[in-house]
Amino acid sequence: MDVNTLKAWESGRRPLGNVKAAALHGITRRLRVLGADARALGQMTAAMDVDATITAILNDSSNGKVAEHPLATLVIDRTWTRLLTATLCESSRLVSSEERRHFCTNLRRAVEATFTAPDDER
Repeated sequence: MDVNTLKAWESGRRPLGNVKAAALHGITRRLRVLGADARALGQMTAAMDVDATITAILNDSSNGKVAEHPLATLVIDRTWTRLLTATLCESSRLVSSEERRHFCTNLRRAVEATFTAPDDER
């Protein structure tokens, strides 16, 4: 795997969620053969969900539709929460302070929309 590919995933230029399932499975198998921590490999799905959620919130891709918001379709667990927190925390270099502010603004807007959405959209 090319180092630039990894850098693109880490920087968000190429979201990991856009990788084809077969390619991701191959990467996971190869990492396992190379001795990667099995617990870390077990978090790949949660990591992709976090990546997709952050991207969707930053892009405000739900267009104000509560039922289409990524948080409306996820079962949030401890692993997901820990990965999201690690990505967004102020010491993280994965998300800039401007992106963090933008994320929080869009997340607040999404939460406030749930208070005014019709019952059939919740």
